[in-house]
Amino acid sequence: MRCYSQDSTNLKYFRIRLGTNHISLQDKVFSPLVYKGSGSLFDFSFHDHKAKSTHIINMGISSQELAPKLNPQGSGRVENTSIYLNYEYLRSFSSYRNHHIGVGLYNFLSARNFIFLVEDEISVDLFSSLNLVYAYGLSFKKRHHVRAITSLPVIAYVIGRMRVPNDFSEEVFQSIVEDPNRAPIGELLSSGDFLRLNKFLDVRLTLDYQYDLSNRIRLGFTYIFQYYSYPKFKTVKYGASQYLASIIYKF
Repeated sequence: MRCYSQDSTNLKYFRIRLGTNHISLQDKVFSPLVYKGSGSLFDFSFHDHKAKSTHIINMGISSQELAPKLNPQGSGRVENTSIYLNYEYLRSFSSYRNHHIGVGLYNFLSARNFIFLVEDEISVDLFSSLNLVYAYGLSFKKRHHVRAITSLPVIAYVIGRMRVPNDFSEEVFQSIVEDPNRAPIGELLSSGDFLRLNKFLDVRLTLDYQYDLSNRIRLGFTYIFQYYSYPKFKTVKYGASQYLASIIYKF
């Protein structure tokens, strides 16, 4: 089997991915229980691979309904919607053409509705992180392409942390009091905290396979694992396994 660097020639393409994901969530501010469930995922990305550099932009949205792990038939459930926007820049080196190191900017929102018997509660995870990114890619038999990418945050800006349960920052609280009908977007975005790796963890691993169906079209399959945790008022833990089929148009 002959192997080639995945970035041996310039390559640009758009990719659309559809699939399913399985979520495991524990947000102790609102419930001590672990909630699990599956749902759908849509992802769109643009890739620009050159001899030594790679630019990747991708965005996606997913939704799930989660049930308590210990009692899936219980009345409590969580409706979860996640949106992300990610940019990565990678560089390869002449001696190690298959290895790529770079940086990424990852923006993530998880909005969820805890549905209880008495009343509902709204919870949000919203953060932007600067990440170190490593990728390893190979092409073999000319039509097959595999790639593994992993990232870790260096620092993150996290919005929505609390001093006590259900307590907004003073700026957000005053904005709501003064005008309950206006969403305090500016005050909310400026109320975040910068967290380093010792307090904010977001591990993401991507395993990607692509097959050249023609000169313009590729088909692919991707597995993505994500786990993040950070202190809100109490610790939030969020894990996701995602399985996606893709169609790729090269130009």
